[in-house]
Amino acid sequence: MKQDVKRIPVRIRVEDEKGFEKTVVFRQGLLRIGSEDACGLRIDHGKIAPCHLLILREGDKFTFADTSAGMTTLVNGAPSHKGVLCHGDVITFGPDCPYTLTFLVETLRAGDLREKKLRALLAAGRAISSSLVLDEVLERVMDAALRVTGAEKGFLMLVENDGSLAPRVLRNIDEERLRGETVPASLNMIRRALATRRSVHFAPGEDGTSPDATIAQGQPETVMCTPILAQGESIGVIYVDRRDALEGAGSEDLEVLEALADQASVAIENARLSQRMLMTERLSAVGRMVSSIVHDLNGPITGIRAALQLLRQDPAGPRAPELLDLVADEACRMTEMTGEVLEYCRGRMEVRSEPVALRVFLGKVARAVHAEMSARKIRVLVGIREDAVVRLDSKRMERVFRNLLRNAADAMPDGGEIRLGAARARDRLVISVADTGCGMSEEVLRRATEPFFSSGKELGSGLGMAIAGRIVEGHGGALEIDSVQGKGTTVRVLLPLEAPSATPEPAEASEPQTQAC
Repeated sequence: MKQDVKRIPVRIRVEDEKGFEKTVVFRQGLLRIGSEDACGLRIDHGKIAPCHLLILREGDKFTFADTSAGMTTLVNGAPSHKGVLCHGDVITFGPDCPYTLTFLVETLRAGDLREKKLRALLAAGRAISSSLVLDEVLERVMDAALRVTGAEKGFLMLVENDGSLAPRVLRNIDEERLRGETVPASLNMIRRALATRRSVHFAPGEDGTSPDATIAQGQPETVMCTPILAQGESIGVIYVDRRDALEGAGSEDLEVLEALADQASVAIENARLSQRMLMTERLSAVGRMVSSIVHDLNGPITGIRAALQLLRQDPAGPRAPELLDLVADEACRMTEMTGEVLEYCRGRMEVRSEPVALRVFLGKVARAVHAEMSARKIRVLVGIREDAVVRLDSKRMERVFRNLLRNAADAMPDGGEIRLGAARARDRLVISVADTGCGMSEEVLRRATEPFFSSGKELGSGLGMAIAGRIVEGHGGALEIDSVQGKGTTVRVLLPLEAPSATPEPAEASEPQTQAC
């Protein structure tokens, strides 16, 4: 029958300076150490509090808490109030107390120990592979290395692009000492593991080996160092050590650590690949954003250039004020357009809305594109069923409808007709832009508002519809698109109504007003 991990006995050996020795077996969930009779381990001394120390068993983990209310407790020579106890830890109570306690965990049977380590290795593999963030992967690898080997301290180093070793994760080791090569770890063993691409293991009495100088300095009893390999090359190293012999240390521990290193190699390479792909995507997004800005600026720049050429020919002519106003307006439009693209890419779109008469607004939009549409042999028909008032950011929404009208015109290279209409639908106003163009396929329709997607346009940036959708959403509205290939496309902008006009014209309330531009 398999030995229950929770029932593994623990021995606490008590010694004093005169040679007294006593061993207490700890099998329960809680052990109290102190000077009172009710304690499981009673030590009668003036430096020992009535209930000085509590040791709690949680499976195969043992934690302690100092309950002495200010008296001294040292674990391995260091003042401690709480923490985890490992096999071989020494507990003392200050220089005036002669008693020393040694914490001893009885060894598991070989089969149980192997199963325990394999379970820990499987759990570590799941944790490591669940992240594509390199720093998280390295942290999980190091924690798993300590867990599967039972080591107290260690670190993980990666080989940098220049061939140097850089510490990335440290456990119970000071980074400055590691960088200064004064850490209690064998740097020669690390270099040997990297050079030979094979694990290095030191334990007392094995093969007549002796520790290197850096090992002897820290006096660890067992050291294991395993290279992390990728495509046959060393990309890093995992190092662990502790003061006493690792439980079952030997070839089996190395095999477990090597298996962990293999999992770490795959996870590290995946994380690095993910980082490279993310960086490539970011650079590509930046390029598309710049392309979008340049594309959007072409229109205003063309208008400014034409106005300046006319001003150069006749600086004091009757049209000079009008041309100067045009230059100023187009410059402002350029600033607004670039701002919108940047806001979109940053995920922020501020809308400053105010009550706007719909008829006035759509008439202004139609007049703004009249010359361009006429040159392309396209008629724009404006039909308004009621004189509604809506809350709009006029400048932003004007750009939305200009973009929708130009998209409609692009779908009719040989000319055609665009209907710009508005009607009430329950508590919303529906403004539609319908063309008689080529229509969209199901795939293009599905991706129409996707950022940086463009179809059939050599100079398209792919951000027009995405920005339009973001602006409409900022107004509390929605964008709907219907399209049939060969028949045309209708884009509907759904906006919440502010209030009907106080003095609508009777004819406009019942019949749509149609105006050809």
